[in-house]
Amino acid sequence: MYPILKPFLNLGGAGHSMTREQSAEALNPLVTQHGRLILAYDAALRHLADRDLAARLNDGMNRLRTELAKLKETVFSLAGTPPNGTHLDPDVHLGDTDAEIVHRLDDAERAYRDALHDALDLPHQQLRTVAILENNVKGSDARIGVLHPFATRMRRPDDRPAVSVPEDRVTDVPADLAPDVQHAGADEQPVIEIEDRR
Repeated sequence: MYPILKPFLNLGGAGHSMTREQSAEALNPLVTQHGRLILAYDAALRHLADRDLAARLNDGMNRLRTELAKLKETVFSLAGTPPNGTHLDPDVHLGDTDAEIVHRLDDAERAYRDALHDALDLPHQQLRTVAILENNVKGSDARIGVLHPFATRMRRPDDRPAVSVPEDRVTDVPADLAPDVQHAGADEQPVIEIEDRR
C-alpha cells in the first residue's frame, strides 16, 4: 500500500475495516516471532566470546522484553489470547563462532523488523496498535544499529547466503535504518577489530 493513502483508507471510508479478532490474529504471529527473537538474544549473550558485544546487546534486553509485553497487552486489549511461548524451544543454537552468532542474530532481527512493517501495512489498524508496532520498529532499528558494525567486520558463514543491505556511502551504515540510527555517533557504533576464528 502507498503510505500516502494509508491515512485516508484508515478513515473508514474505503475498504474493509479489520475487526478486533482480525487485528489480534495479525499480531499473534509477531508475538511468537518476538519470543523467538528474545531466545536468540539470550543464546547469543551466553555464547558470544566477545564480551564487549555481549554487554552492548544486553543493554537492549529490557526494551526487547518490554516490547513483547506491550504486544501481548495489545492482543489482550483486542479480546484475543496471545501465545504464551511455552511451545518455543529455549535451547537455541545460533552457531559455534561469533561470526555465525552475529550474522544469524542480525538475520533474525531483520526478519522480525520486516514482519513488523508487513503488519503496519495492513489497513485499518487501530491507532494504539500502530503506535506499538512503530515503537517496536524503532527498537529493532536500534538493535540492528548495534549489530551491523560487528557483522560487517565478521565473515559471513559459508552456509548462509549473503544478504545485500544498502549502505550509506558516507557513513557505511545500513541505509534502511531510521535516520537517528544511521547517524549515530562514533561512540555508539564503535570500530572494533574482530579476530576471524575460522
